[in-house]
Amino acid sequence: MSQVFNSAYCTISASSAKSSLDGFLTERKPRPCVQLQTNTGPLYICPAIDDFHHDVELSEINKRGWVLQERALSRRSIYFTSTQVYWECGRGIHCETLGRLHNSKAAFLGDAAFPKSALEYYRDGRQLLIQDLYERYSGLAFTMPSDRAVAILGLQERLAEAFQTQAAYGFFKVYFTRGLLWQRGQPRGMPQIAYPEGRRVPSWSWFSREGAIEYMKLKFKKIDWMRDLENPFTHQRGADPDKNEGLKNVGCTSVLTGKARKINMAQNEVAERIVFDDDGAYEVAQLRCVAIGRDKLTSGLKDAMIYALVIRQIGNSLEKQRYERVGVAYLRQEHMKDKGSWVDIM
Repeated sequence: MSQVFNSAYCTISASSAKSSLDGFLTERKPRPCVQLQTNTGPLYICPAIDDFHHDVELSEINKRGWVLQERALSRRSIYFTSTQVYWECGRGIHCETLGRLHNSKAAFLGDAAFPKSALEYYRDGRQLLIQDLYERYSGLAFTMPSDRAVAILGLQERLAEAFQTQAAYGFFKVYFTRGLLWQRGQPRGMPQIAYPEGRRVPSWSWFSREGAIEYMKLKFKKIDWMRDLENPFTHQRGADPDKNEGLKNVGCTSVLTGKARKINMAQNEVAERIVFDDDGAYEVAQLRCVAIGRDKLTSGLKDAMIYALVIRQIGNSLEKQRYERVGVAYLRQEHMKDKGSWVDIM
């Protein structure tokens, strides 16, 4: 479908429709207008109605997961809303009122040659655009939750090609460590998604759960990335060891190898320090952490914060140590006292 939308001259969206049973060419509410006399002639004042975010991005149709990819890959789009018609192309958003709107994040999705506009940014700017894209996408709805890992593949592939890197499971090789530090972006827990056989998604990927995510608010150039994990992206492109051909995760294994350390904290500290992916109750004794990054000491902080994955063991304890992700943590050095051991995070 990605080729269909990218090859179309123009995409028409019925943004005012609540369902497939609704029409969209309906009468609008009258727009009041006031006439004022000025020295240069009459001046007409009416309520401002240019609100692309509310009329289009928050419309019912744009709450569906598949639609985000359709919007990004369409070269030009016409949106019929309850207030006016909008036109979106590579030169911005044009309103029926003759107004023109511009926003860097909206321009990223409205790029006629997606993702060419992202190449105008340096590494940090590109990463922020990707994070915004994934945060936005994760909050959308799917009839089949397992489509979460599929409906973004067209965009993921194009971004990887543009940035000359590899991509899999909602991650890019060049931005992998920062990308690991996602957390749930909603009050309720994120249920695990049951994927069909042959399409297993690792627990460290946000593809594995339902619901909205957000990334840790970490300042660029203020973090030292630690060496307590191995990047699962290989240097040579080849077949995925887990044979998840359906997700096209070329050059990336679904097993993340990291150094697991015991967490040294009281149970009553857990809620303050750890953000769990779900609403489960966990005992500190059963948890381990993998340090991903820490504040640079040059930042003027006496006690640097450590940003870590939180994992727990799965399977029989007599077998090889295998773990799964259950959340992320904001820790201090005193919370990580042992040397740790290397484990597989599935």
